[in-house]
Amino acid sequence: MPKTSLEIHAQVIALHTEQQSCYAIAKKLGTTPSTVNRIVKRYGATGKLEEKRKVTNITTSLNTVRRALKRQRLRFAVRKKKPLFSECHKQLTHEWAKEHKDWTEDQWRKVVFSDDSKFNIVGSDGREWSEEWVFQQDNDPKHTSRSTVKWFNDHAITVLPWSPQFLDMSPIEHLWNEVDRRLRLRQDLPTNKDDLWKKLQGEWNCIEVEDVQKLVKSMPNRVQTLLKAKGGYTNY
Repeated sequence: MPKTSLEIHAQVIALHTEQQSCYAIAKKLGTTPSTVNRIVKRYGATGKLEEKRKVTNITTSLNTVRRALKRQRLRFAVRKKKPLFSECHKQLTHEWAKEHKDWTEDQWRKVVFSDDSKFNIVGSDGREWSEEWVFQQDNDPKHTSRSTVKWFNDHAITVLPWSPQFLDMSPIEHLWNEVDRRLRLRQDLPTNKDDLWKKLQGEWNCIEVEDVQKLVKSMPNRVQTLLKAKGGYTNY
């Protein structure tokens, strides 16, 4: 049976709440990024899907959509609020983009991206080393504490500057999303912490090196997109 428009809309929103990009959602659902962006904007304005919507001769309900999402191992959830992002943060982020606009792929390959990631036994509700390299981390208080800064200095490790409340430009976010997605698709979901850790390691190790390289190669384009947005929100 073909998917109804409402089912597609619900899947778009579910994937969007998983922080997947418009391009990734469009590719997964066989639609266009502009369509995904339009659905997300409409949902952001109303905060809900229509209870019933007639598509040609098919009438469906929200419960039908929920069941379809469940079959796809997707969650239907209220869209998460974006972190406070002031004009000051936007200016700092724009300055960061200008400082790194000429970085090459080779320079980005030397960056070790890091991120905290929290996984529950069932599902996930959050997201955490060559020669000459640079370490990237966000501005979480524990990352900027005196002891942490001292440790980096004592070990002569260069830390990539990161703007406060930075919109997620780190490609590692996409890897965590992929691990989370693969974990949800398993028939044998983890039952305890040790089992969860084992399965997380297994899914992480299954990620192809080529996929990681593609994400790193996307950094110059990410920076250019951030420049065009003048430090504001992007599709990444």
